[in-house]
Amino acid sequence: MNAKKLFVFGYGATATVLGQRLLAKGWKVMGTCRTQEKAQSLLASGIEALCFNEDVAPTSEQLS
Repeated sequence: MNAKKLFVFGYGATATVLGQRLLAKGWKVMGTCRTQEKAQSLLASGIEALCFNEDVAPTSEQLS
C-alpha cells in the first residue's frame, strides 16, 4: 500500500499541527522552510524539510 503524502509550502504553525496528526496516522509529511535551523527542527520531528529561500532552492532530486 502506498503511504499518503502531504507537501506544504511554508511549513508554519498550522501545518505543524496538521503534520503531527498525519504522521501519527502513517502519512509521509514534507514541507519547505526558509532557514537551516527550521529544517533541522522539522527533521527532528519526522518532517522531511526542504530549505527554500532566495539564496538556496531545493534540487529536483529533493523534490521527487
